[in-house]
Amino acid sequence: MAIIDNEFVILWLNTMSQPSSHSAPLQVSLFANLVDDLGDDVEIIRCTKATLVHISHQLEDLVLRHELPAMIFTGFQESSHWQQETARYRKLADKVMQVCIFAGKPLPMESNAKQLHIQLEGDDPLRQEWFLLILSPEFSSLLCGQDNLVATEDEATREFDTIWSFDVDLILRTLDMLENVIEHYRPDRIQALQEARRRYPPTTIAPQYISELSLEIVRYEEALSRELRWHQSLVDKMLATVPHHLYVAEAKEDDFTIIYESPNLDDLLGLKTDQPTLTMYLFDLIHVHPEDRPTATQHFTKIQQGQESTAEFRVQTPDNTYIWLRDTATTTFNASNRSLRVYGVIEDITLYRQLEQEHREQERLQILLEQEREYKIIKRRFTELVSHEFRTPLSSISTTLYMLNRTRDTMSNEQYEQRLGRIQHAVDVITQLMDEYMIVISNDFDAYTFNPYPVEPGPLIDEIIKNMIGIKNDIDRLQIDIPADLPQVSVDAELVQQIVVALLNNALRYSPASQPVEISARVANQHFILKIVDHGKGIPETDREQIFDAFYRGDESRFTPGLGMGLTIVQQAVNAHGGSIQIASEPKQGTAFTITLPTGD
Repeated sequence: MAIIDNEFVILWLNTMSQPSSHSAPLQVSLFANLVDDLGDDVEIIRCTKATLVHISHQLEDLVLRHELPAMIFTGFQESSHWQQETARYRKLADKVMQVCIFAGKPLPMESNAKQLHIQLEGDDPLRQEWFLLILSPEFSSLLCGQDNLVATEDEATREFDTIWSFDVDLILRTLDMLENVIEHYRPDRIQALQEARRRYPPTTIAPQYISELSLEIVRYEEALSRELRWHQSLVDKMLATVPHHLYVAEAKEDDFTIIYESPNLDDLLGLKTDQPTLTMYLFDLIHVHPEDRPTATQHFTKIQQGQESTAEFRVQTPDNTYIWLRDTATTTFNASNRSLRVYGVIEDITLYRQLEQEHREQERLQILLEQEREYKIIKRRFTELVSHEFRTPLSSISTTLYMLNRTRDTMSNEQYEQRLGRIQHAVDVITQLMDEYMIVISNDFDAYTFNPYPVEPGPLIDEIIKNMIGIKNDIDRLQIDIPADLPQVSVDAELVQQIVVALLNNALRYSPASQPVEISARVANQHFILKIVDHGKGIPETDREQIFDAFYRGDESRFTPGLGMGLTIVQQAVNAHGGSIQIASEPKQGTAFTITLPTGD
């Protein structure tokens, strides 16, 4: 290979276009060999690919600016870097003597004698390295980085363990290793390379170039710093205008370190500069509302375990008031120092909670308003029913008394007794209505007084029937089936009386006078079971869902005296016992009510 002063020659190793005559694989890692040779004497730094590219450019630009005759050996992981910077390396090839480029994937053909293209084999360790070696009469430099093979979304942030040196001995060792690589891939070019190497022995860098490189690096660092400050200022201004508050923290064992907090965090609680930051203030559970500490503790525990978590809790402000906060945190594991990186978003949801509370209060008031309206409707219906139901028997009494006064002397004893019977029936109706009325106005149907005590079922039912007013003419219709040997049951006798009276009155009232009404009782599985059966018209299916509603009168009962409270009273009495009601009814065949009450044994 001809050597031309004041020119570069690009030496680019590419075994795909020009196969090697050596079949045995050559496993050479510049970085690993240098570390092995130098041991603790070599200083290793970790930097990103973007930093490697920048330093490489600075070294190459130093050669270009001063048009220094030089040899350049450079290696990429993939040949795509060549494709991205074709113009730059062609410029180098035009200006300097020789450049050797090592890379993977197919490379372009060599365009002139200055170039040597070599494509590294797939398993060659050099494909995991980025290096630049410059030989010049003015200075020599080595930059060598090994990929740590940690996945990254941005190729520019890929990290390399890196050696950067101007040491002549170190450069010579590296040149020997590269010469072996070239001999393996391109033995036809090794002689030219050795000849060029003799023309450019490693030289200690001159002070002027050290100064120039240092200044360029300082300028670059200052530009990065200004850009970082500008972006930080922009982010802070943006975050100051939004209601969310951000923080980034690092958790390692019991240590929790705040890395970043958005500038509007301290304003959230009104913290002063001499007080702890908001994030640390939050993590101190003493400031969390006592009722919310279990929630906050569980939340922070999940974060320290590397789990995502969202929690809402109250935090005390320095002026001793509480505000509601929602903290949403995600975590990532940092393998380099085995710590957790925590990314959190804090929201002030006090207003939301207040609105939520107001909404619940409005719903409660709306329910009360609806209940009030319903109460007024029930009250009006009740008043109308009472007025109507009392007026009918009273009118009957008034009419009958009038007739008795006018015709007493002319009527027979039989007629007289009939008139008195009508009066008695009307009085019985009024008495029954008054009983229901008193139950309605004297009981809170949502809070029945429940006083159970042991009673014998048979005597209890007999006493209830004996005291019932208005069924004297129907007493023969009752078919009572209550075994005398039933055990005692613990029930509320007054509530059982209301159940029996209401169901028997309905059964007698809504069934033909010629049909019996059956009442039976038994005790089984610690339950008192009472059953009343009539053989009347039955309850239409359309009425069954509403027959327990207060003042409801079905089509079959609207012409029969009553307030429509009987079954409502039954249901509330059964509910007070914690029991149940079953209804079986068929049109024109009658109805059976089965009451099941726990005995309390």
